[in-house]
Amino acid sequence: MTEQDDPIRESFIHQIGGIAESLGLNRSVGQLYALLYMSPGALCLDEMAEACQMSKGNVSLNVRELERWGAVRRVPVRGERRDYYEALRDVPEIVIGRMKDGLGRRLDVMREAIAEASEG
Repeated sequence: MTEQDDPIRESFIHQIGGIAESLGLNRSVGQLYALLYMSPGALCLDEMAEACQMSKGNVSLNVRELERWGAVRRVPVRGERRDYYEALRDVPEIVIGRMKDGLGRRLDVMREAIAEASEG
């Protein structure tokens, strides 16, 4: 990525972080997804931490969350022992999957509450 692209990349990362936060998600999750989405290749945790000015621990926790959502995946990099990640690009599918997961958990809680109320 050339230096000319940096302001565009930084703006995109900032905007996606804000959108994530407005949806009730962690801002860092949005920023990391945006960074990986804009990156021409896979990045390791150290590179993500530096680019987003976050601790490596924060990056690690949020990247694992993105993995659970199916938004990023770990990719092998020959000769490297560190884990590298890339963004999956089907944003609508990621959002729909996340919504289904959240709705499913809420329905499970509701079923349990109904079952408890029916017993009592």
